[in-house]
Amino acid sequence: MTDQHATRFPTEEDRLDHYIARCGAASRRAARKLVKEGLVKVDGRIVTDPGTHIEPGANVVELEGERLKLEKLVYYKLNKPRGYVTAMKDYGAKPCVAGLLSDQLPARIFPVGRLDMDSEGLLLMTNDGDLSFKLMHPSFEVPRRYLVRTSAALKEKDARRALRGVEDKGEKLKLKEVRYGFVAKKKEHWLEVVLTQGKKREIRRLLKCFGLKVLELRRTEYGPVKLGRLKPGSLKKLSSGEIAALKNIVG
Repeated sequence: MTDQHATRFPTEEDRLDHYIARCGAASRRAARKLVKEGLVKVDGRIVTDPGTHIEPGANVVELEGERLKLEKLVYYKLNKPRGYVTAMKDYGAKPCVAGLLSDQLPARIFPVGRLDMDSEGLLLMTNDGDLSFKLMHPSFEVPRRYLVRTSAALKEKDARRALRGVEDKGEKLKLKEVRYGFVAKKKEHWLEVVLTQGKKREIRRLLKCFGLKVLELRRTEYGPVKLGRLKPGSLKKLSSGEIAALKNIVG
């Protein structure tokens, strides 16, 4: 006979940080930080443990005074222009990507990872905190492809070192792929590189180890999603095929 009052064991989806991510308020990583900073309340009480188990619909969860609720998951790609900060709040005089978004979006969205202010190109935007977490996690090794204009040519021996990995400030910086290009008419040196880590300013720091300065940096692909001909500052909804491919690449 089945015991109708048997205890239901908590699952990963019952975690507070997981719920905040599912509500589109932040990625799971950011949600953990928000909880630890004391910005989240459950049933009116501040909770600082991201692993606190809740029951959606039964518990009231608030972030900075605003009650959270589950939203329809949406997925977009943005061509971030150079000079914009990858942030959803204005922390100073510098423009942030939030200003490029339409007020008519069906849900709050946030960027998957970041591009530094001097970089441009493909930025994934979503309210799917779980997918965002997986796409950024180094264990999934999701490839990101970039076009890079440098101050001089990368030597072949240095390219081999970059593929093996270079130590910088206690971190190992590493390229997954590298290809060369040169525009003779403009005397420009270009590289096409692929990363699977996503450490802060990784390409710039790595090339600096070889005495090279990055003059332009543009992300052209994130996993299976390509920038294509999307104009700078433009936002476009991902196709069902692109969404399926992103979910498939992280299992």
